Amino acid sequence: QRTELEVLLRQCLDDVKAEILRHRAEGNGDNPGGGFPGPGQAISSLSVNELTAQDRERVLELLLSQQRVVQLLYSRAFPQQLGGSPSPPPDSADLQDGGGSPGPPPRT
Repeated sequence: QRTELEVLLRQCLDDVKAEILRHRAEGNGDNPGGGFPGPGQAISSLSVNELTAQDRERVLELLLSQQRVVQLLYSRAFPQQLGGSPSPPPDSADLQDGGGSPGPPPRT
């Protein structure tokens, strides 16, 4: 049985594969025999091994842009300890507004 995080990763991977296939379909022969499936072929026909570094980075961008993924990673990285309740992760709005720890001064 797959965990929720695995399911979310698979969805992001399938989304990127669909983007690649759609891009290839728009090209229609600009790259004949390039090793990628042609228009109308299934997403599953595109192997993970065929993804470029840029494609893999896009998968991670999609994955980490989901709040649920960040919540799952946070809960696994910082599990609740007995006798204490940890504070929840900072909201992205808090980070943009300068909330939380001050951090280094801005570069000039």
